[in-house]
Amino acid sequence: MASIEPDKLYSCTECFYRTKSRYTLARHAKTHDANRERPYQCDQCDYRAPNKLSLTCHLSIHSPTQQYTCDQCDFKTRHASSLRTHLRRHAGTRPFNCEQCDYSGFRRETLEAHVLAVHLKHRPHVCKVCGYKAAKKSSLTTHMMVHTGEKPYKCNQCDYAGTKQVHLDRHMARHTGNYPYTCKECGYRGSQKADLKRHMGVHTGRRPFKCPHCEYSATRTTILKVHMSRHTGIKPFTCDECGYKTADKTSLVRHIMVHTGERPYKCELCNYSAVRKRELTKHIEKKHHK
Repeated sequence: MASIEPDKLYSCTECFYRTKSRYTLARHAKTHDANRERPYQCDQCDYRAPNKLSLTCHLSIHSPTQQYTCDQCDFKTRHASSLRTHLRRHAGTRPFNCEQCDYSGFRRETLEAHVLAVHLKHRPHVCKVCGYKAAKKSSLTTHMMVHTGEKPYKCNQCDYAGTKQVHLDRHMARHTGNYPYTCKECGYRGSQKADLKRHMGVHTGRRPFKCPHCEYSATRTTILKVHMSRHTGIKPFTCDECGYKTADKTSLVRHIMVHTGERPYKCELCNYSAVRKRELTKHIEKKHHK
């Protein structure tokens, strides 16, 4: 049996990607094959596949087959592997870990995209509206919803809609009250294991997401993106009422409340209401917990 060299890194011949696993490198190589020959033609649509297995998986779209159903939400799929991946979102399980930072993903493909985008800066898919760059075409497609306003993932209990399934899963916890992951330090509760992992950075001081332009670091990629706008000047979220621009969607939503007068966080002890939850918390501590 061949011995494993613990420090050996396998390098991609088409980019700077490196990994300790030859198998992972082989999977990564497929990311460069987007334009390779696809000789297997679907006889029911224009889809072409690079191999017979991919064509077989695709054909299930056209034929009524067994559906695998999630017992925790309305998710359905024709593939058992897709259901397994989906269930990880409910469990908060992220088995695919980055060798270079603390990132972990639900799927191997998302890990590979993370390495390309974050560590190798390989982001070939560019938004023509704001210049946003993505490692995967699917990430660009999701990003474009920022500009189109499309939100395909809809809550069946309220008007909420999101651009990603993970966002909807996190939102649903507000209805179900299911926050199984609890911080032993302060009692914080999260709906997903990843939420608790991010939160723990508050206590440990770990801020794994580093700014490449200065010494700043953050506990979350979303926070880092807001910071990065100071260097790049990119602020894709614009208020239709006054032209206010911001780097993150949450800030825009809060800003719009200035125009609408909406104050969603209401005090149960008096008539006070606030735009932000932390403002309500401060109010309660100051006015009602003397």
